Amino acid sequence: MQTEGDSVTKEPGVHTHSGDPVTAQVQQVVSTLHSFAEDSSDSVRNCVANSVTSATCDVMQRLPSKSSLERSVRRKRQRTDNAREIPHTRNFDIPPEYQEIILHDSGVDDVDRIICMGDINIVTNLSGNIFEELVLTLPQEPEVEEVVAYFESNYIRGMQIGGRRRDPRFPIKLWNHFEDAEECAPKTTNCCEGFHNALKSVYMCAHPTMWKFLKGIARDIAVQRLVHQNALVHRRDAPTNKYIKLAQRLATKIKMYRAEVDKLLYLRAVANMQVV
Repeated sequence: MQTEGDSVTKEPGVHTHSGDPVTAQVQQVVSTLHSFAEDSSDSVRNCVANSVTSATCDVMQRLPSKSSLERSVRRKRQRTDNAREIPHTRNFDIPPEYQEIILHDSGVDDVDRIICMGDINIVTNLSGNIFEELVLTLPQEPEVEEVVAYFESNYIRGMQIGGRRRDPRFPIKLWNHFEDAEECAPKTTNCCEGFHNALKSVYMCAHPTMWKFLKGIARDIAVQRLVHQNALVHRRDAPTNKYIKLAQRLATKIKMYRAEVDKLLYLRAVANMQVV
């Protein structure tokens, strides 16, 4: 049967074919592949693999070749990326779909344009003798002294001006986790490193285009909103037994800090602490 609008232009003839379920399944796999190409940041190979994982042998025999499927993914992504011109200067307009994640934009006319991205609700909820001993153990090299001076002025005492020292840029109370370790609370910046690795996995490349970058940031902010909302209702992932034991061992070791004579040896013991 052929139709044009609401009118039937040709009635079905006597010649008919029985339904072919394999053809429908092949079309479903191809449709799934295109969805992965548009919506995921997986590699081309992973997009193909995820699409054909549940396909039967009959379906796979009717599918295009592996290289053809991979080209299909690349073409789909290229058309999506080329739908909007990639900016080459700072004076570009941010598309409406990304306006929600823009916390601050100094404007297209600013030669030193700064754009801050994030979620305002998440942002508003973020919340001395050992140094000398460690310095004495370092080799007397100009490069080392430069690092020590930087660390001291930014994290320990601040720069000396007019006979007195200014407060450090990052006060000790801001970064010292001694009391956190006693309470078995988070005590390192591993979460920052984990966030960076997770963000890298969103793009699957070192230099994404501006629109791909904004799309990835928007996706990650959505995940952070989920984590934030889970925290508001006190729903947290339970730590593994290994990390519970490690935190308890560290809390016990922390209580011995003041009695330790060799602080460097003490820090090495903490750094190499592990649970088998």
